[in-house]
Amino acid sequence: MSDSISVRRGLGALAVLGGGVVTALVVWSLHGGSGGSTALPTAVAARGDVILAVRGVGRIVAAGPRSPIPVPAAQGSAAAPGASAAPADAVFATAGGHLARYLVAPGERVSAGQPLAVLGDGRVAADALDQARSELEASRLELQLKQTSDPGRGLPPSAAELTAARVAVAAARRKTRLLAQPVTTEVTAARLELRKAEADLAMLLRAPTPVALAAAERGVGVAYGKLAQASGPLTPADVLALQLELTRAQADLEALRLPPSVTAVAAAKLAVTLAQQRLAELPGGSPASDVTQARLELAKAQADLEALQRAPSATAVAAAQAAVDLAVARLANATGPPSSLAVASARAELDRARSELQTVRLRAGAAARRAARLAVTLARQKLAQVGRPSATARDGARVELTKALADLDALRRRGGPAGPTEIALARLKVRSAEARVDAAHAGLVRLTVAAPRAGIVTALVSVPGSSVDPTTPIATVSDLDHLAVDVDLSEFDVAQVRRGQAAVVSVDALGGKRFTGSVAFVALTGVQNGGVVTFPVRIGLERLTGVRPGMNVSVRIVVAKRLGVLHVPLEAVARDGEKTTVTVVDAAGTQSTRTVRLGLADNKIVEIRSGLKAGERVLLEAGGGA
Repeated sequence: MSDSISVRRGLGALAVLGGGVVTALVVWSLHGGSGGSTALPTAVAARGDVILAVRGVGRIVAAGPRSPIPVPAAQGSAAAPGASAAPADAVFATAGGHLARYLVAPGERVSAGQPLAVLGDGRVAADALDQARSELEASRLELQLKQTSDPGRGLPPSAAELTAARVAVAAARRKTRLLAQPVTTEVTAARLELRKAEADLAMLLRAPTPVALAAAERGVGVAYGKLAQASGPLTPADVLALQLELTRAQADLEALRLPPSVTAVAAAKLAVTLAQQRLAELPGGSPASDVTQARLELAKAQADLEALQRAPSATAVAAAQAAVDLAVARLANATGPPSSLAVASARAELDRARSELQTVRLRAGAAARRAARLAVTLARQKLAQVGRPSATARDGARVELTKALADLDALRRRGGPAGPTEIALARLKVRSAEARVDAAHAGLVRLTVAAPRAGIVTALVSVPGSSVDPTTPIATVSDLDHLAVDVDLSEFDVAQVRRGQAAVVSVDALGGKRFTGSVAFVALTGVQNGGVVTFPVRIGLERLTGVRPGMNVSVRIVVAKRLGVLHVPLEAVARDGEKTTVTVVDAAGTQSTRTVRLGLADNKIVEIRSGLKAGERVLLEAGGGA
C-alpha cells in the first residue's frame, strides 16, 4: 500500500514521461471492474486514448484574417492617451477637423473601403486642391508654349528682317572671298612700282665722283656754246635766254660760295623732327606699309638737312665757275650765220650733256640712297599686301561673316521653341504640380473615413460637430464572420502550447455548446498584471452559430495525445526506488508485482508501454474500481 501512496505523490514525475508538466486534466472513462472473488479494488488494463490538455478562460473577439491580437499593457506602464478607451475594432479619423455627418448606421453591413463618415475642415483641403490644380494647368501651359513658341525668345521675325539678315550674310561672304583672291590690276601696278623703285635705287648706287659731276656740267656748257655758235645770230629772245642762263649760273656759284641761311637749316631740322614724331606716334599693329612710308619721309628730310649742312667742295665751286664762264662766252659769241647740221648736232650734244648732268646729279649721298632703299622696301610690302591680304583684314572679314550668321540664326530662333534644358525644367514643374495635386487630393480624400475591413457597424462612438484627429475613434466595425477566442495562459501552460494545436471552446451563454478550433497565435512575451505573468493566446474558431463578440468561453487546448494505447488508472502504479511497478491479480486472486514502463499520463490514467498486457487486472491503491 505504501507503494501506491508514493505513486500519487510522484504524479508530476510520471507526467514528465508523457511529454511535460500537467496543469490541466481531461477525464476519460476506464474499462474495468472488481475481480470475481477478491474484495480488493482492481482495474483492467485496456486500450484507449490518453489526452493531455491545458485549460483557460477567454472571450470571443472579432478577428479578421489579418487582425493582430491586442496585447494588454503592463500594470503601471504609460499608455497613449485614449488608447484604453478605444475598442480593438475601432475605426479612427484620418485627418483633423470636425465630424460633419455619419454615412452608416449601427448594425449595417459594410465592405472594406466603404465610407463611414465625412469630416469637415472649413474647405482647407478643397481650396488646397483647387490651388494645386491651377498651378498644374499653368505649368502645363508653360510647357506647351516652350515647346512651340517660347515668349522669352521674343516675337517671331518678320520677312523683311530675315531678308536683311540674309543680305548681310551674302555681303560678308563676298568680302571674305575678295580678300582671299587679290585684284590682278592692283598686283600689276604694285609690281611696276617696285621695278621703278629698284631701278632708281640701282642708279643711285652708282655714286658719281666730283670730277664726273664737274665734267658733266662743263659738257652742258660746251654744248650750249656749240649750239650758240651753230645757231648764229640770235633773236632778242635767245639773247635774253642766254642772259638768264648766265644769271642762273652766277647765282648757283654764289650759292655754293655762301653758307646756307639759318632759316633754311631750321626749316630742314623741323621737317626731320616732324617726320620722327609721325614715325613714333604710329599705333601698335599698324600696317607695314604705313611704317615704311613714315620711315621714307624721315629719310628724305634727313637727306635735305644733310645737303644744307654739307659744305660745298672745291670741285663743285670750280664747276659752277666754269658754268658762269661758259654762259659769258655763249652770250659773247651769239653772232654769225648758223649751220643746220651744226645746230642739230649742237642741240643733240646739248641734250646728251643735260641728260648726263641730270644723271650725275641724281647720284646723291648716303641719305638719298637710304631713301631709295626705303622706297624699294615700301614697294615690296605694297606688292605683298596686294598679292596676299593682311591677316587683320582676313580676320576682320571672318568676324563680319560670323556676326552676320549669328544675327541670322538669332532671328530664326526668335519666337521659336525653348532649348532642351528649359523644356526639361518645364516638365519638372509639371511633374511637381501633379505631385501637389495628388497630395491635395489625398488630403481631401482623408476627410472621408472609410471602413478598414468588411464587417458590421457595431457602434458609432462620436457625435456630429465634435472635433476629431487621427487619434479619435469614429466607429467600430466588427467582422462577425471571422471570430476568435483570446485567452491568457500562465507561463507554465503556455510552455506546452504551439501554433496549430487543436482546441475545444465551450460557450457559457449557449449552455456550454462546444466549438472546435486551433491555436492561431502564441505571444512571445508575457505581460505582468497584479504580479502574475500571463501570455496572450488566440484560438481560431470554426462552424460558428449564435456566437457573438464579447461572450465568455472556456478553452481546452490539447497539447499531447496518444491514441489506442494500453493504459491503467494512476492508482494502480507504484514507485519503488528507481522501479515503477503495478500489482497484477490473476483469475485466482493471486497477486504478483510487475515492473512496467510508463508513457503519457493525465490526472486519471497513464499509458503502459511495456510490462503489462491488455485485459490483465491490476490492483488499485484503494477502493473504487474502474
